[in-house]
Amino acid sequence: MELEDYPFGKRKYIIPSGGNIKKAFTIEEIAKIYNYETEPGSVDDSKRIINKWGQHELSQDTYVFPYLKPSMTPQKERDNIALLIHLINEHMKQIAAELGICKPITTYYARHSLATILKNNGVSTEFISEALGHTSLETTKSYLAGFEQDAIRKAADVLTSFINNLKIA
Repeated sequence: MELEDYPFGKRKYIIPSGGNIKKAFTIEEIAKIYNYETEPGSVDDSKRIINKWGQHELSQDTYVFPYLKPSMTPQKERDNIALLIHLINEHMKQIAAELGICKPITTYYARHSLATILKNNGVSTEFISEALGHTSLETTKSYLAGFEQDAIRKAADVLTSFINNLKIA
C-alpha cells in the first residue's frame, strides 16, 4: 500500500471522539495526592473540627457532618451537596497546584479515576457499579463505555504510529 492510499493521517479520516470524554488521573498522580503532606498541625486541626462540628453519635444512617437532615427538601439537599462539592473541589485544586498536577482536579475527576483504574485492572463491572453507587448495572456499563472507546482510540494510535515514520519513495 502506498502512503497516499492510506486513509488515516494528516487531513484524512480521523476516528471521531465521543462527546463525553472521561477524565482520569494516572497512578503516579494518585500516588502524589495520596502521599500529599499536609501542613504541620493540620491533622490535629481536622480532629478539632470534627469534634466541634461533627455528629457525636454516629450510626450507619448518619454523616460525620450534619449537612443533610431528614427535614430538608430535595432541592435544599441538592443545593447543600453542590456547595460542599464546590468547596472540596477548590481545596483539591490548591493541592493539585502544590503538587504540579496540571489537570482540573475535581471530585468528578477522582470518580473517573477510580472507575478507570478498576476497569483497567480487570475488576468486575458489578464491583465497579457498587463502588460508584449505581443502582443499575446498565448505568455502569454505559458509564464505562467511554473508557472502552478511549482504549480503542489509544490502541489505534499505537497501531498507526508508524505513519509518521513512512517516507514517500
